[in-house]
Amino acid sequence: MDDIVAIGLSDDLVKFEKDLLYLCGFDVPPNKMNSWSGDSWSRWLGCDCKWDGSQLLVKVPNIDYKPITTKRQAFSEAGKYLRLCESIPGVQARGHADIVRKLSGQEAEDWDVPLSTSTTRMVNQHLEAPATAWNFIPAEVPLYSSTERMLISHDASKDAYAS
Repeated sequence: MDDIVAIGLSDDLVKFEKDLLYLCGFDVPPNKMNSWSGDSWSRWLGCDCKWDGSQLLVKVPNIDYKPITTKRQAFSEAGKYLRLCESIPGVQARGHADIVRKLSGQEAEDWDVPLSTSTTRMVNQHLEAPATAWNFIPAEVPLYSSTERMLISHDASKDAYAS
């Protein structure tokens, strides 16, 4: 397991930890836990989050377009487009970011060698597009506030790399 969001009353969260985490042999040290309350924002997984009493909100990070010339820069910029919600602009942004990773990854074996002029041009076009789409996502997005059931699965490696 990697990152888990559990929303509920304190007693329910203690029961959740006992039933799910401890039975699986997974321990969460107190310094790795985070909680939200009131109007305060707390940093978690690269985003600011807060609990408003009924839903967990994430503040969508501002992402400005920056031209790139290397594979490392391309992956760094493309990786900023997080899966925060299933909005059309979010899906478009991540789609363009995937193309950026594909184009730069296909050409460059080395992370810091400049990409060819034609690849740099295409990669930068696909980086400019998600920056534009990203601006249409609301500044604060609720995270799974109406989730009633949870499905836990892992990838075919059976080592839970993609839990």
